[in-house]
Parts: sequence; structure tokens; C-alpha cells
Amino acid sequence: MPVMLTSKAEPIDKDLALYLGELAGPEQSARFAELARGYINEASAQNEHALGRRPVKRTFVDGRAEAPLESIRPNGVIHVEFELILDVLKFIAITLEAYSPVKTGRYKKSHALFADGREISLETLIAQPTIRLADEYVFLNTVPYARKIERGLSPEAPDGVYEATSKLARSRFSNIAKISFTYRGVAAAERGSRRHGTGLGLRQNRSPAVIVRTF
Repeated sequence: MPVMLTSKAEPIDKDLALYLGELAGPEQSARFAELARGYINEASAQNEHALGRRPVKRTFVDGRAEAPLESIRPNGVIHVEFELILDVLKFIAITLEAYSPVKTGRYKKSHALFADGREISLETLIAQPTIRLADEYVFLNTVPYARKIERGLSPEAPDGVYEATSKLARSRFSNIAKISFTYRGVAAAERGSRRHGTGLGLRQNRSPAVIVRTF
């Protein structure tokens, strides 16, 4: 009976296939559950070592959320997802704040996060143990002079803020998510759009942004 245990976007990035030979019926399900539990605990421990905490995980047995492992059917699948994207987003939020110039404090307070077009407050992001899963997360700053700061206008951030943050995040989390730097309009971020106008006016209205996309 081929049964697959997979984990999504974890630091060790491992897909495991287990073949249990001639075992049948309840004996087969019990044996697989025992093996699967061992692999899940191993992956959780390795993720904890990599991240400094044990991340939230979701287990699906034949598509049933949090069902007992022993309830797997012949030729069934156990799928485990480790929710690691939250660590990526928190790192980016904290780094953006740390790199922000603080002449008036307005820029530092104007970072925004959109998950598939829906805004999530950074205070909520930092405080919560989980986050709504999305295909695309967009960090950007809503002040009109964000482009000037990104180009080194402020002596407190001569190398900009968003591009430097994206490079740091990419070097640390490239095996968890696709992280890039670009320019994005607030309206486009709210729509969750990946296509933008090319006119001069539209380009001038776009802000520096860090884009995070899940694999």
C-alpha cells in the first residue's frame, strides 16, 4: 500500500513516501500511523531547532483535518502542513520597522501588509500565533515619499528600507517562500493584482514593496 506523508514549506523541505509491504487492514493502518507519527515528530523537532519554536501544523488524514492517524484507509494519504509563513512575515515586519528612519515617525508607522488584497495590521501580525493563508502577501509603505526614502533620501537609511529588507528575508527564508522587491500601488495591493500600469503617473504613485509568495 503506497502511502505518502508530505510536509509543506518546512526548513528541511522533505517529502516522505512509505511502503508498508504486505500488511493488511487494521494492522497496516496502525503500523503506518506509528511510522507517520515518528516522522511528524522528527520534522517538528527539526523545525523547532531551525526557527526557535515549534510551528503550528495541520494534519490531514485522507483529506480529513486532524483525524486520527490510525483512521487512514488503504492507499490513503497523510498530509502535514507546517505553518512557517508567519515567521517570514514577522521577520519582514520587524526588519522594516528597524530600518525605518524616524525623523517624524510617520514613515515608520505607515508600513502596511496585504494578504491576497486584504489588509492585516502589523500589530495583529506580531501578536497572533497564526495568520490567514494567502497566495501573495504584500508589504508596502503608504506615505507619498516612500520612493524617495527607498532611493536614499534619508541619512538614516542611505541604502533604502524595502530592498534591503527583501534581501535579508530572501537569504534567510528562500526555502520557505519566494520573496522579491518591487514597486506596487496601494490600490493594486488591495486588489491583490499582479499586473500594473506602465504610464508615468502610475509609476510615480507606486511604493516600494516586498512581495512574499508561497510555493
